[in-house]
Amino acid sequence: MTLPTTFFGIFALLALLLPGVVHSAVRTANQGFTAADRVLGERILQAILTSVVLDAFYLIVLGSWLAPMVKVGEKVVIQRPGQVGWALLVLGVIIPALAGLVMYGRVPLIRMLVQAIGNRAPGWLVNVLPKTGYNSTPTAWDWVSVRKGGRWVRILTGEGRWLGGWFADESFVSVYPEPRDIYLAVQWIMSPEGEFLEQAKGASGVWLSLENAQLVEWTEPTADAAQVDPNARESNG
Repeated sequence: MTLPTTFFGIFALLALLLPGVVHSAVRTANQGFTAADRVLGERILQAILTSVVLDAFYLIVLGSWLAPMVKVGEKVVIQRPGQVGWALLVLGVIIPALAGLVMYGRVPLIRMLVQAIGNRAPGWLVNVLPKTGYNSTPTAWDWVSVRKGGRWVRILTGEGRWLGGWFADESFVSVYPEPRDIYLAVQWIMSPEGEFLEQAKGASGVWLSLENAQLVEWTEPTADAAQVDPNARESNG
């Protein structure tokens, strides 16, 4: 494969690949690294395939509007630079980014639509809809840890010691491909049996490595949670 060497050739190649790169970046920012991201070649291939699909869609729908922007002859001339810039911004950045948010945002709209269709669809259609499917999240820790904010967390270390606290807004967990660890913004003193005794005085947070942890447990908010987090609501369950 011969790569372009002219300015326009390089610009055209980057413009063609831009939608897939943006879509992939939004997916990673919202969903994190997946099993497919372990191999760089697969990530590049996904970006290229996404670009091909979006570019083909753009040409089918907007081909007659896009064609007059560029005049091809002895020299390639961009006749409408302003429109080319807007087209690149909207088609290459905004639409792929929105598509990524719809598919991989905090509450993916596609998942909501499938659930809504499943709840209202005729019985025969519900039966053919898949009940389960493959999930590309690398580990169970990656799946659950980022969804458990606003709860008590207690950790049984490899030495058999209990540590824990309140997972407040300033808390943080590390997921793939980084080693597992957790930062609890509000630390509590724990009993040998793993009970929350009292907030650690003078502590402004605690970092814990989970490489050798035996257990990580989340519990629902209780009345004590309001003392450390005004936004906490006691669980009725």
